[in-house]
Amino acid sequence: MIFTDESFSEFRRSKSLGLNTSPEEVEYSTDGLVLSATQSNVLRLYSSLSGDVQNIIHTPGIQKYKFIYPSAIVHAASNALHLLSVFDNKYVRTFVGHKNQINTLSACPKEDAVLSSSCDCTNYWDIRKKNPVYKISTPNSISALSPSNDYAVLINGTLLKIYDRRSTKGPKTTSSLPEKRYEEISYSPDGSSMVVSDEKSHLLLGPDGAVKSSVNLERGGSGCITPDSKFFLCCENSTVLVCHLKTGKKFHAFRTPGFDNLKVRFNPCYAQFASSSSLLNIWAIKEHAEQPHA
Repeated sequence: MIFTDESFSEFRRSKSLGLNTSPEEVEYSTDGLVLSATQSNVLRLYSSLSGDVQNIIHTPGIQKYKFIYPSAIVHAASNALHLLSVFDNKYVRTFVGHKNQINTLSACPKEDAVLSSSCDCTNYWDIRKKNPVYKISTPNSISALSPSNDYAVLINGTLLKIYDRRSTKGPKTTSSLPEKRYEEISYSPDGSSMVVSDEKSHLLLGPDGAVKSSVNLERGGSGCITPDSKFFLCCENSTVLVCHLKTGKKFHAFRTPGFDNLKVRFNPCYAQFASSSSLLNIWAIKEHAEQPHA
């Protein structure tokens, strides 16, 4: 589905889930049918369409996680990664390759690939294999996988290096960003843009790492890019803002009075997104609530 500016005026809050659970991480499954959230070592799985609880898993130490298949996640716990089947509650594999706590995690399901970063290194994994395919010494880094062949590593909050996973010759581009305490970096679904975020701002970058625009906030949270790679959603206090990805221009706001939003995630397959505060709010276009993207 291709969204327009007018599309966002049709979204309405359709459900609120998990009152007083205060989700720490929120993610959709790769097929869009499951919305998940973690809180205090518990992973809850909801049907994204009905809102019904599908499973509750106690996962000690779970931190960052990403769906790699519709029924499996890769999650970080301290300095290791774990592949967990979420409907039969079984661990499939453990990946060891970091000395320090993992602080960012991204996945490319179509390539069975995962990228993880910590204060000591960045590792590129094929989840069918036990050991990392690539290990790069990158102090104090965060990283992201592109849906194509690139991956980006931001070192010490200022040095951005972009690699081609098919090559072992080092980065293909290197650039500098304004020095800040960046917490997240992510690619758009089509690989044409990146977003680098700190506590109060989001830098909008081209695929080469050049800064195109920015979104500045009083106090922000974790944002996301829409599946058509045209819009960026981000949090500011009790508001979810919608911005043009190319220009950073804000043009629509969803309000949740009394609840400060911390994260927003867009469903990869349905016209739906979720925002989290002390509960999970699901927003959808009524006539498309159960229709997948074309």
